[in-house]
Amino acid sequence: MVEGMIWLTGSVIALSVGSFITVIAYRLPQRILDPNSTLSLSWPRSHCPGCKTPLRLRDNIPLLSWLWLRGKCHACQRPIGWRYPAIEASTAVISLLLTALLPHNVMLLFSLLLIWSLLALSLTDVEFQLLPDALTLPCFGWDYCYMLLTCWQVA
Repeated sequence: MVEGMIWLTGSVIALSVGSFITVIAYRLPQRILDPNSTLSLSWPRSHCPGCKTPLRLRDNIPLLSWLWLRGKCHACQRPIGWRYPAIEASTAVISLLLTALLPHNVMLLFSLLLIWSLLALSLTDVEFQLLPDALTLPCFGWDYCYMLLTCWQVA
């Protein structure tokens, strides 16, 4: 029972991280391409790409809201792309696999941070052909820490 709750909590966290990765992959390059943009990672709130109506709290639950709303905006009924739930679900699956396969220590934390950063970086590269320093430099840091931990455990 306790283990099930831990996995459920991990799933919710991973889905939330996946949701934030979609924000990073879209808004960070927009900010780079247009430095005068008022767009940031935290403002404006998530909204429908079609009608720009801000999402209600219950419409912003990773994966579940998209399924509940059948992939459509609650206000205008326009379709909301499948990429959002796909990224959220992929992040959750990858995170849970790493959690199942790696020891539960600092190595897992650095592995998750590296994978999440690489996922955001990959999505940004595919859509905008950009590799922002704000994503690449942390990847070097996570990778370096992971490498040090791996060498330390082998020695």
